[in-house]
Amino acid sequence: MSEVQRLVELMGFAFDGDETGDGRFGPALMPQLKAVTAKLALHRPLPNAHNIWELVLHITAWKNYVAIRLQDLPADITDEMNWEKIVRTDDGAWHDALDGLRAAHAKVVDASSKLSDDQLATPCAGGTIPRRRVLQDTIQHDVYHGGQIAILKKADLV
Repeated sequence: MSEVQRLVELMGFAFDGDETGDGRFGPALMPQLKAVTAKLALHRPLPNAHNIWELVLHITAWKNYVAIRLQDLPADITDEMNWEKIVRTDDGAWHDALDGLRAAHAKVVDASSKLSDDQLATPCAGGTIPRRRVLQDTIQHDVYHGGQIAILKKADLV
């Protein structure tokens, strides 16, 4: 297995987990979101923390950004993109947010899968961070925010 294939596999474990949804560290990101309703996603049990919906939009924004950068295309992420405001709060909008997250993850996997192992040591699009670290950071980003989501699901349930 190449290093690129290994990193893509680890991205899959962090995002979808194995056949049972286990990400080797606990539940992976998407299995945790499976039973989350729009109402729960909007709930803010910690007043100064992001809610689940905001975290999903944040993860999506970064995955879209990384997918573009891995292709050596210029991209920027603004504060508005990083923490997108939730406009619609109905169930359909929540499902759209989850679909957007899945689509963004697929873009990262696709862009990553096209890399060679030799490219892992080179930065993206004239940047300074090697692609290997970008992929590792993407995995850690899913795990980190997945942990936040797990805590938010347990805190003061609605």
